[in-house]
Formats: sequence, C-alpha cells, structure tokens
Amino acid sequence: MTINLNAFDYNASKTSNHAMTVAMAIECKDSDTQVFAVTPGFTKTDLNGNAEGGKSKADGAAIIVGYATDGKRHNGEFLDVNGVYVW
Repeated sequence: MTINLNAFDYNASKTSNHAMTVAMAIECKDSDTQVFAVTPGFTKTDLNGNAEGGKSKADGAAIIVGYATDGKRHNGEFLDVNGVYVW
C-alpha cells in the first residue's frame, strides 16, 4: 500500500517563513541586527514521531547555534549544515 502525504500546509508555512526572513532582513540591512534562517536537516522530533535516521535534537540545535555564534554576517541567508541553502 502506498501512502501519499500531502504536506501542503507544512510547505506553505516554510515558504512564508522564508519570505518573512528576507523581508525582515531587508529592514535590518543597515543595522547590526541580523535575520536569517537555519535548517538543521532531518532531525528526530515529536513532529515526525522521532523517526529513525534523523539526527538528535542536540545535533540539530548545534548547527543552528553554530551560525548564531560564528561572528559572521548571515543577514537574509537561509543556511543548512553546508552553508547557504539555495531554495
């Protein structure tokens, strides 16, 4: 049996998040404030039933904290473990 997952709500919310990130980053472009987004990638969480194959919550959080504390300017960027994520 094939199960088709309609992830429209999830995908639409992510698209909105990205648009908001870019819009807010433009507002902050001439200040020290930064607005950027980070995806840790597939991570075991309650949302996915702690599915096997995902990284731990601590490992996912470490990716996010790494960007927040690396001292670089990421304003307006969407990042993953490898750097800028083109979406």
